[in-house]
Amino acid sequence: MAVLEYELSATAARSAGDNASACTFKRAAYLSAESLARWQGASGAFQVVKNWWPPQQRWGYEDYSFFSNYNLLPASFLSAAWAYADDSIPECAAPADVGGFAYELPEHRLVVANAGGVWAQLETGADPSYDPAGAHRLHLNTCGVGDPALCALAHPLLISSGGSPTGSGPGGSGGPIALGPWWASDSSERISLAGASAPNVSSVLLSVTSAAADKVSFTLTWALASGASVRQAISMGTAAGGASPTLAMSCSVTLPPPARLTRLGMQLPAFVWDGANNVTTSVNASAGTATLTGLTGGWGSATFSTAPGATLTLDPTQHVTRNGLMEQVWLEVDPTEPSVAVTLTVARG
Repeated sequence: MAVLEYELSATAARSAGDNASACTFKRAAYLSAESLARWQGASGAFQVVKNWWPPQQRWGYEDYSFFSNYNLLPASFLSAAWAYADDSIPECAAPADVGGFAYELPEHRLVVANAGGVWAQLETGADPSYDPAGAHRLHLNTCGVGDPALCALAHPLLISSGGSPTGSGPGGSGGPIALGPWWASDSSERISLAGASAPNVSSVLLSVTSAAADKVSFTLTWALASGASVRQAISMGTAAGGASPTLAMSCSVTLPPPARLTRLGMQLPAFVWDGANNVTTSVNASAGTATLTGLTGGWGSATFSTAPGATLTLDPTQHVTRNGLMEQVWLEVDPTEPSVAVTLTVARG
């Protein structure tokens, strides 16, 4: 649908004499088609859910989802896009290429941010059957405006689903995972922000500290129904030419009296298997790093780096999600520290 809408908008803008908007919409149409093509199999058909299990297994399908209807629908939209496309309109950089923004979509309970093609999505009002709360999706495409020899083009990282597959796929889940904080108070068990569903979130305040084409910094302040306050400070962007795409996050948690913070840390998502692509995670506790290798899209590794004194532990419990199998790395710091921090860097394989 997005491809068709952008092609129609490009043609309408050209007709109105707005060539600057026309070329931006044309680029957006191509980016949308490129995103869709990533899920086109050898048969030419598209995967219904963002995983590579055979369609007959219905991994992650809803009861109403079928291979036929969710292939006929995009086929009709793509046919219409082809019919209405004006190929004389050139491409120019779209906002997704350039970045330099962080904003909230309250009607969708989302915060999206982009710096030089490093694009992050954070869920602020999660439905645990589908998505975890917090930072759960990261795209890297810094090739649109960067140096092709330096730029990054990696498939989505951190992607996970809060719910387990339906249909004939395996049931059960190890719980939601998203890049964000966890904590414990007194005798309570570990609580993670990822598990905060919409009714458990009173409000989320977005404050943008700085926004430039190559770097964006912003803060999310969560007020939870439990009375806890969670602060996430995020900085993301690239070096010159689109090199070294990074996302740094620091988190702090404040509990209402008389509760006492006894443990503090962060969840680090570690993808395992999506039905076709295998990712392995190795933890170097002494160096304070956790590295995921085997990423698709021509990029080989993503490394989480922590501050000195933090402990990292790979939890082998596999989380069964709609997108595939996930594990997680638990990062923990001394709860007397004011915050916990991690930096994610993507590198060539």
